[in-house]
Amino acid sequence: MKINPLYKFYLPLALTAVMMNVTTPVLNSVISRHPASIIQLAAFAASFAIATLTHSPVFSVQQIAISKADSKYAFWRISKIFFVIMVPLMALNFFIATSELGNIIFERVIGTTAAVATAAKYTIMAFLPLPLFILFRGSFQGILIRAKKTAVISIATLVRLIALFFWVGLFIIMDKNITSAVAGAGLTLAVFIETFIYFWLLCRCGNISFQKQ
Repeated sequence: MKINPLYKFYLPLALTAVMMNVTTPVLNSVISRHPASIIQLAAFAASFAIATLTHSPVFSVQQIAISKADSKYAFWRISKIFFVIMVPLMALNFFIATSELGNIIFERVIGTTAAVATAAKYTIMAFLPLPLFILFRGSFQGILIRAKKTAVISIATLVRLIALFFWVGLFIIMDKNITSAVAGAGLTLAVFIETFIYFWLLCRCGNISFQKQ
């Protein structure tokens, strides 16, 4: 039976969205095993919210890549523009993680305890490279969507999920408690692996066109 091309295009993207939303419940479930689970869960929720807010300017790179990345020159030009935006965002997150600003945000604005604020600042530090990975991941995904290679996006996201499970399983096997920061580091590593897959694919596979198919 022939599959409608629209379904072939859409279903991998839908599956990708489902797999991406599995990440947070998985991390919450393992953090909840920590002896100070209330503090660690609160820290992860607070730090993830702040990281999402501060990283949000680079989230639109995928849509821009879909509409504008019609050549390698356009792709690198878009990436360069967002890179300029990304650097101050990473600096802001570093400042939040290492200065009194973090205490002000987590304790006074969000209203957490000092213990939660400390754990959240460590987690923000673990999230520090994420804007860079999100930037290039979004650019690479935009090119793949233009070329209607959405199945590749699902495969890369699946690898990311497997890497995250491996990270979590490693700590469980070693009988180590998973803190908010450890969970954040695992997420960052998994996104890096996902981004590297896109980078490797686009470098090795010359048959992926920048033009819309």
